[in-house]
Amino acid sequence: KGKGKGKKKAKGKKAKKDGSEITVEDRFKQSVQEISSLKEHLSVKSELTRRSQSACATAKAKVRETIEKLEEERDDKRAISADLTRQYKSMQNQLEVHVQHLEATVAQLRYDLGRK
Repeated sequence: KGKGKGKKKAKGKKAKKDGSEITVEDRFKQSVQEISSLKEHLSVKSELTRRSQSACATAKAKVRETIEKLEEERDDKRAISADLTRQYKSMQNQLEVHVQHLEATVAQLRYDLGRK
């Protein structure tokens, strides 16, 4: 359809399909209803957005908490591993000292047996 072409109707009144006219008051009421409907739609969308943002924030907090727990567990694992390594080295050193002591005892006993 071409813009600006055709017959113009009187302002404030438009012909309906059935031949009756739409008054300014009818158009105003219709606009008020549309505005009310749009406000309700916006309110629903705003509430959905708020809930989604809240759920997102909750999920992010849970992820952060899980990451912190994981890091704590990794730190604990490292600490336990380091402690076990230290204990192992200490026991190994004690065993070496004990073996040296026993070897010295055996050598002394052989020497004593050889003198008799």
